[in-house]
Amino acid sequence: MTSKEFTEWRAFFRVQPWPDDVPWLAIGRFMALIANVYRDPKKRKTFSTDDFYIDWWKEVEAQKPRTQEDLQREMEAIARIYNAAAKQGG
Repeated sequence: MTSKEFTEWRAFFRVQPWPDDVPWLAIGRFMALIANVYRDPKKRKTFSTDDFYIDWWKEVEAQKPRTQEDLQREMEAIARIYNAAAKQGG
């Protein structure tokens, strides 16, 4: 998949969410409804679905890119864990 295709798919799924996101959107709508019922209109504007919906893409994008050294350290840590478990008979 090219970078252009990836960008187009991401734009598409921002408009038409993944099937896995639909329940989260429904939960966000329900939570906004409940929050609006109990909010103090003098202190708070109305809540929206976006106030309760977790944008997983934003969280992924916010992570700094991992370097080759980061990946190497992670793989070495995983190897140490598995080696220690193997020595203990696990």
